[in-house]
Amino acid sequence: MLLEHMLTIWLTISCLISGIVSLDNPNSKCISQMAQECTTDQECIDACASERLGEGKCGKFRASTFLCYCNGCEQINTLVFPSEKKSSNLSTTNQHLCGGTNYDPTVSVCLKGKTICSIGELACRNATTATCYDPSEKTCFAGLLCPNNQTFCGILASIPASSCTRGSIICAGYCYDPHKVSLLPQQCFLNWLHRLSLGPDFMREGLYDPVEKTCINAVFFLYALFISSGDPNNHTNPILMGMQFMPFCTLNFRGLIVLFLLFLKRNSWTKLMKTAEVFLETCFPNNQDRTAVMRRARKIAVLLCLLTVSMHSAWDVSEWIVTTETLVNVTMTYGDIATPLPMAYLMYQYISVWTVFCTFPFVLSQQVYICVIVLAVILTEAVKSINQQIKQEIVLYEGRFAGKNELAMTEEKIIVWENAHLRVLLFCRCVNHYFSWILFIIYGLDFLTMMGYSANVIKNPRTDADSYVYIIGSIIIFGSYGTVFLLPFVHVYEQSLGLSFSLHHLAIAVKQCLAVTDKTDGQSNLNRCAFKGKTLIESVERLETSTNRHICIFHAVELIHYTRGFVVGTCTLLLSFMVLAREFFAKDQEAAVSAGEKLENVSH
Repeated sequence: MLLEHMLTIWLTISCLISGIVSLDNPNSKCISQMAQECTTDQECIDACASERLGEGKCGKFRASTFLCYCNGCEQINTLVFPSEKKSSNLSTTNQHLCGGTNYDPTVSVCLKGKTICSIGELACRNATTATCYDPSEKTCFAGLLCPNNQTFCGILASIPASSCTRGSIICAGYCYDPHKVSLLPQQCFLNWLHRLSLGPDFMREGLYDPVEKTCINAVFFLYALFISSGDPNNHTNPILMGMQFMPFCTLNFRGLIVLFLLFLKRNSWTKLMKTAEVFLETCFPNNQDRTAVMRRARKIAVLLCLLTVSMHSAWDVSEWIVTTETLVNVTMTYGDIATPLPMAYLMYQYISVWTVFCTFPFVLSQQVYICVIVLAVILTEAVKSINQQIKQEIVLYEGRFAGKNELAMTEEKIIVWENAHLRVLLFCRCVNHYFSWILFIIYGLDFLTMMGYSANVIKNPRTDADSYVYIIGSIIIFGSYGTVFLLPFVHVYEQSLGLSFSLHHLAIAVKQCLAVTDKTDGQSNLNRCAFKGKTLIESVERLETSTNRHICIFHAVELIHYTRGFVVGTCTLLLSFMVLAREFFAKDQEAAVSAGEKLENVSH
């Protein structure tokens, strides 16, 4: 029930943030009708003045689109770029202009109506309209709409200012710095929230965004891999470089895939819960024992939930702190966080999107993981209960005589143990059937995440202590998911193995007790005890064979079996990978030094 509530809350918040981040702000371009006659900025300014566009203050002609942009326009034209090809006498290249979208001539693609500026352009806004600031051209030109009460800078004038540095310009008397923009994020959030409207498209985008954000991180991973392998001057091993960026991909795929698998198996959840009820009633017939087991399971579930949420929240905060330390003059309105992707997010928008579509799904996938762990704890208690009953029976047969009544009572208990053991096996099989693929995805992606952070330890471009604390802490956190969190599964296996030994011990104790009885009892009683004893020993040995052959063990798609040796093997494999990555890094350094020496010799 707790997991269902958390899933509902996440979906609601996802839809809310999706609508906030992807509000439909129409493109607004104020373009002179004399654009085809303009070839210079001055002609464009004159055209704007003659048509009373932009109050005649300034204009900008862009040869890439053959259009004259006038600043400060009040009219709105959302179909500035008709879907056709235009040509100009000044150029033999046909430029494809996008209907109602923002056209980027540098990459020759349409941005699908996204309310962002082109690559290399930053937003320059006033209360009602906005412009895209191009640092290379040092001017503002008419651009996108923005909500009211949001001011980056005015656009009534575009005057170079000698007092401003780094390509800054004066916009309506304000010094606009493209590297440092000031805007209250709370004000933007409230304005966008006020304009928010719910509908079918809104809900569809809310469900689509988790997939989109996951794919974005996959693009980061592939981008790093291709860039590192395609540069002839780059001597970094592409595999090692790809491993460094792999955690950004695996972390988000983990939450998305686990929740998707849980959604696919939603109809089987009722069957699993009914099997669990029958299992508890069979293995814990005493109501007090059953209540104690459920109380312990709840405590473990709450403790693990708080622990995982705290661990991942602390890790997420530390990740943002370490990441922002590499950026210059970062504010909550920093706009280049999504580089090199053709999209623009302000810092606070990106943090909101990341939290809802990356952090929340991961935390929810951890709660699914905790569900399996709690079921493993209940299984362990059931097997341990059977084991304790067998050991108590062993104590009864050691050092005393066995009568036919005692032998008959033990045989009845064996029937109960056989039934309980069968229920344990059936419930374990049901849990494996339901969670097998989920466990495989969780372990596999967590292990890849550990390998990625291990590669970052070996090849860390930073030398500060904060980055190393963050990377090593990441290895410990995600390593615990693949080792420490597996211990309940290991305990189920080891307790199940202990049943066979306990039953073997019981069979020997019964034989020894019968041997003592042979020497002290009469002939008539001896015959009856011998027959009962033989039947009892056969029953014990039959159950021993069954427990030895059918062991309760958790597995992931029959490829991974959770045992103590598997946990140790995970740690060993991770250490081996770190040694191998260190060798790759050493060879890369040698190759870089050799290339530098050759270049120096050629220059001389």
